[in-house]
Amino acid sequence: MNPLVSIIIPCYKSEKHIRQCVNSIIAQTFTDWEAIFVVDDATLDNTTNILGSVQVRGWSERNDTPFLDQRIRIITRPTKSSPAAARNSGVKYATGEYITFLDADDWWYPEKLQKQLGMMLTNPDAQWCWAYATMHSGVKEFMMEKLWDNPDPDTMIPFQTFMLHRNLVNKIISEDGSLLDESLSQIDDYDLFLRLKKYPSVCLREPLAHYRIHGGGLTTSTSRLNVAKIQLGININRRQWQNLPRMLRLYTEFKMRSLLLPYKNQFDAWQEKRRLILQIEPTTRCNLHCVNCSRGYDTPFVDITKETLLELVQKYHPHTIILQGIGEPFMHPDFERVCYIAKQNCTKLITITNGTIINTNALKHLDHVVVSLDTLDENEAKYTRGYNYNLQRVLENIRTLAKNDSSTVDINYVRTAFNFKQQKPLQEFCDELNIPLHVTPIQNFYNPEEPEWRLAHDNVIEDRWISGDKVKLFKSHCPFLDGRKMYFDARGVQHPCCIRMRYDQVQPTARMCESCPL
Repeated sequence: MNPLVSIIIPCYKSEKHIRQCVNSIIAQTFTDWEAIFVVDDATLDNTTNILGSVQVRGWSERNDTPFLDQRIRIITRPTKSSPAAARNSGVKYATGEYITFLDADDWWYPEKLQKQLGMMLTNPDAQWCWAYATMHSGVKEFMMEKLWDNPDPDTMIPFQTFMLHRNLVNKIISEDGSLLDESLSQIDDYDLFLRLKKYPSVCLREPLAHYRIHGGGLTTSTSRLNVAKIQLGININRRQWQNLPRMLRLYTEFKMRSLLLPYKNQFDAWQEKRRLILQIEPTTRCNLHCVNCSRGYDTPFVDITKETLLELVQKYHPHTIILQGIGEPFMHPDFERVCYIAKQNCTKLITITNGTIINTNALKHLDHVVVSLDTLDENEAKYTRGYNYNLQRVLENIRTLAKNDSSTVDINYVRTAFNFKQQKPLQEFCDELNIPLHVTPIQNFYNPEEPEWRLAHDNVIEDRWISGDKVKLFKSHCPFLDGRKMYFDARGVQHPCCIRMRYDQVQPTARMCESCPL
């Protein structure tokens, strides 16, 4: 009977770390697996003998020998090749329904297979899965959790946590000839990710693998120049033009901008096709009195008219419309009609709401609903949102939205000093409903003299610094500055960006992005 999971482990001069790798596989709480070690040029070190010492099956493509543990096998190859070629060789011999990967110098946490397989089985539409990992550089250990849709080799999703359904593996092999591109000497997993991301996936937001950074690694600082060159080629080969603007910083750092010149025409053509987003305020009416709101008590009630909305959408022909402003969109007296007109003139329609009101008729026209939810504590909720805020009603509305067939939903959590402890319960709530949670850290000076609040405040400030630093690096690509995104209030007046401000203001306030030159 075939095992449920096949594990592919390429090896080359791996004797230093191979014991820890093997032990982490044997220690898995899920036991229905096979591990295929693909050893390149086995004569160079003691890797094969070490594998034999832990009582594994030893065989090569030319010679079969007796075994003690049928779950673990060794494929020996006479010469060194690329990691992609070794992995493809292992995939060829794999018999499991799910395929996963591990490098010989890395290791897994004991429940890695059990938790990932459970996630795949409870999400039958997902064709592959990934999770977080810890990283160890020899100096410090840190978490690796950022999505690898980014050219920077320091930002990736860990390949050691990939789990692919066999049907998806077969599909990719039939389309591309092999699962991994053997022409790539490095980061073949990055190339695979660019092909995988179009297929439905799930993520476990906890570390399940440990990734080791050392002098012999392929993505260490000593080889980042070569990695950057390969990434450029991969993105161009896969026509991932949307990644190129973010790659400019990396290539400028390595004086590699000239490498883009042969592809200038293709890149310019992609730039012209970038999609316009309109953010339109439906109404200034609101049923809450949030403590951090910049709306002001003297804001007049203004509802966007059907004529103004139609004029805007027909003038700009946007791809996406976001219905959001300083008021609650669902309080527009005819929000269903607003959504209908907007949807007739765009491809994707989104609204951002406080979640207290749901118009089921309007939902028929909406593609996506974002609910602002900052706490699951009722007292804290009334303090931040006002005493008329009904948290239980909001949670019930979110559950209703999660079951809605016509639109998707996610939660936006603004993390401040006074609600910083809510991230974990909010994440658990979202996981229960299988909806995403987006975290927005903002500066907040609430009770700065109390140690607990000071710690939370400093933590939020650090997040803002990281976020602001990234914004500064890419400020030339701000969607408002280059015209890819535009914001109009309920009167039809255009504002510089979507940062909320007093209704009688048109100029930006001090709450604008740190890098904004306006």
